[in-house]
Amino acid sequence: MSHAQGMGRNTPEEVVILAKKDLDAMSLFLGNKKFFFGDKPVTLDCDMFAHLSQFLYTPLVTTEVKTHMEQHCQNLIKFVERMKETYWPDWEEATKNRSMDSKWKK
Repeated sequence: MSHAQGMGRNTPEEVVILAKKDLDAMSLFLGNKKFFFGDKPVTLDCDMFAHLSQFLYTPLVTTEVKTHMEQHCQNLIKFVERMKETYWPDWEEATKNRSMDSKWKK
């Protein structure tokens, strides 16, 4: 059944490799731009913020993807920080009582 699911066809190690390749592609596309398509954010920027922030702010089974971002995709981290500071200046206050550490991995 998982064969029809797509990502279920891959081992956990393969999923990490695919994630790193995707991050590299996003990093290359973003380059030195402020947002993915220039100086103003569009829907894609909101979508990318949502996905990228998960790698940075939530505990995952492996830290390989986050480490890859920190070592090879600094522009993506700066992008996430820029979006957060611009559109969620109250991020710390809004999330201080929220636990991102779920029991699913225990």
